[in-house]
Amino acid sequence: MRQCLGLAQALLNDPEVLILDEPTSGLDPRGRRMVRERLLRCKAEGVTVFLCSHILSEVEAVCDRVAIVDRGRIVREGALREVLGGHRGYEIRFAGVESSVLDRLRALGASIELAGEEFRTFVADEPLAQQIVDVVRNSGGVLKAYIPTARTLEDIFLELTGRHPPSPSSEDA
Repeated sequence: MRQCLGLAQALLNDPEVLILDEPTSGLDPRGRRMVRERLLRCKAEGVTVFLCSHILSEVEAVCDRVAIVDRGRIVREGALREVLGGHRGYEIRFAGVESSVLDRLRALGASIELAGEEFRTFVADEPLAQQIVDVVRNSGGVLKAYIPTARTLEDIFLELTGRHPPSPSSEDA
């Protein structure tokens, strides 16, 4: 409730600029959504919102422009779309194929996983993805999903900073 109260206080005088540090930290999902919706309304009303957060999914949901800071230095900044770039690959889900077809797909370079009653593969290359779809369809299989997968701000952050979150064993040391 303190987070919500702090946001309410910040909004009392209809500010032109709003500077927030971790506004959704410690909130339950309902509170996070409420804060996110209020920030989006502020943006729509012309308020400039500076948001600092480690919850990068919240940044993606609210911000138009981002800056990624590593050890006090900006390592990437720009429009969110530019920073995220294009897609990362394709997820293809299919069913109704025999093991010989799976072997053909593996020979093409696809890593096949069993996902319930379906098979699933992830590939980065669109021509390879189309080739996999053709093999599945031509063998009498059923294409269940063809999904372009996008990079997240978290993916970009980890890529740019070169650091991954500490594993539980390194925190204990």
